[in-house]
Amino acid sequence: MTHKLSLKISGPAYRVTCYVIDEEILQELREATIEDAGFEENPISLVANIALRSEVVANGFCVHKSGDFKCEVLIDNEGSSIEGVGFLCEGDVFEDHFQTERNATLIGREENVEFLGEGFSLAHNEMFVVEVEDIKYAEMTFDIDSPFQLSVQDIELGLVDLDVDTDISHATYHLGLVEGMEKDIRYVLVNGEKYDFDMEVLNSYSSAFYLVRKSKNGAWTKEWLSSDDDE
Repeated sequence: MTHKLSLKISGPAYRVTCYVIDEEILQELREATIEDAGFEENPISLVANIALRSEVVANGFCVHKSGDFKCEVLIDNEGSSIEGVGFLCEGDVFEDHFQTERNATLIGREENVEFLGEGFSLAHNEMFVVEVEDIKYAEMTFDIDSPFQLSVQDIELGLVDLDVDTDISHATYHLGLVEGMEKDIRYVLVNGEKYDFDMEVLNSYSSAFYLVRKSKNGAWTKEWLSSDDDE
């Protein structure tokens, strides 16, 4: 007999992406038209097609002790709403950190935290275009069939720490482009095995685009390029 697990987290979210460009691509973006961008509302959206490479900064929900989002877990067709979805720091006592019991709370542990942009750096002639999408409402869904009986204790959140000493972190988190978000829910662990989430955006605000550069003295600066509302 197999056992089915369904997990859904819903609420406001962020999607932030760093696109790596050079001066030639920047000039192409500044001259782009709506037709160049495949009739997107904003010509700067063309960057997704012509960037040298890209990296996801945030793609979901910030883990808080409390938040405006909801988590629902369905195990073998029996559901429960998780009231406290949070990050459990190393050495914390669970009951002191959350208002809910362990069997009613999903957690992310320090040992499961990855670091944003680790091993990623810009060449001297490269810069970022950062797209920030403020999402009104989104859902992350996850389903798995397991040969084992599952419980909430078998499920943990995989997190990405945005506040680290990397180029991408300095170009986004440290410039205030992720609205104070510190840890992003990026995947889920079930009995220690990693599974990626699929986030569906149901309602969002306009995307905003920023040009972010690193100066010769190591300082990071941002320049507003445009938003969909500008067009």
